[in-house]
Amino acid sequence: DWDVSEPSDLVFDPNNPNIFAIGCSDPIIRLYDIRYVRAKGKTPKDRYVQAFAPAKLLAAHGQRNYGMADEDRTDGISGLDFSSKGEIVATYRSSHLFLFDTRDYQPEEFGNCTLSVKVAQVYKGHDNRQTFLKEAKFLGGESYVATGSDCGHIYIYEKISGDLARTIRADACVVNGLAPHPHLPLLASCGIDWDVKVFDLGEEFAKRRAPQDWNKRPPDIPLRMRGHESKVVTTQEAEDLLLKAAALRTRGNASFTSKKITEAVATYQECVKILEFLPPTDDVKQRSQGVLLLCKLNLAACKLKQKEWAEAEDMCNSVLQIDDKNIKGLFRRAQARIERNDFDKAKQDLDTALGQEPDNQEVKKLFVELQQKKDVQKLKERKVFARMFK
Repeated sequence: DWDVSEPSDLVFDPNNPNIFAIGCSDPIIRLYDIRYVRAKGKTPKDRYVQAFAPAKLLAAHGQRNYGMADEDRTDGISGLDFSSKGEIVATYRSSHLFLFDTRDYQPEEFGNCTLSVKVAQVYKGHDNRQTFLKEAKFLGGESYVATGSDCGHIYIYEKISGDLARTIRADACVVNGLAPHPHLPLLASCGIDWDVKVFDLGEEFAKRRAPQDWNKRPPDIPLRMRGHESKVVTTQEAEDLLLKAAALRTRGNASFTSKKITEAVATYQECVKILEFLPPTDDVKQRSQGVLLLCKLNLAACKLKQKEWAEAEDMCNSVLQIDDKNIKGLFRRAQARIERNDFDKAKQDLDTALGQEPDNQEVKKLFVELQQKKDVQKLKERKVFARMFK
């Protein structure tokens, strides 16, 4: 009824349950309206509402009847996915991953088919030759597309730019199936291995970039497996944890004000531990990161009170890894470094802080203190050397 050759995948439009797309063993993606696929009196050409294919693959086949079977074809479609924006991503055997946009349909006549050859993006680097089972998926809020590869890796690309964002080793041989979680940054995969693997993509994977030399597969990026570092939570669970963390931070602040430093340290550390979860949304991520920074800055202040300079510096380092322009992080790390006689690095921190807030009086005061301690240290060193050469 569909006039297609050997269907390999079928996906429905998430915004219109009447529209579905079919991938076959030829290069064409056909979109049908389920209400009309059995309409009598219509030719196969009239039944589909849209059709897409890369011009290069059509040219390779020549002007032929695409409804006819062809056992020699090697550029068929092995996987499709439909985005909520009307985009379709398709992975082709012995070729690349292609993105088409149903909103920008520009049909042309090819043989007995009317279709669009306009490609929105091409994603290169993976290999799809050994099996005809590889899927294509949108993920990360539909900002990325992913597919498996014959090298045993998952390839994740930025949807708009086409850049390779990361690879994940997921199978000893070949990765075929992919299933993104609908809300959390989790991705399940399967292939030749006996097991199904679930990967925690984390919130930072989008910042990673791979080389643009497609002849060399980029190195694996270490990933966090589910449950190994951060727990996976729902949005409601994340909200509950944020409330608990806020209460702990308030309690820690009260202990610090009352000069119960040891008690404050324990409370802040508990707060930090609670915040070790995978944010399910960008809003939750932003808020949890804000509380986390405050707790770590307070821990640094506690460690300075306890004269544990190295631990205070480490805590500030963790803050500045998240926000490298954090004034309090730079200030407190400078304090710790001054106490450790690491004057040059302390000066760098204060210079950075003053570059952002030139009128910050606390930073200026600490700058004077730095110079005074540096002078005292130089005087001590001169006396030591003088005694050595008497």
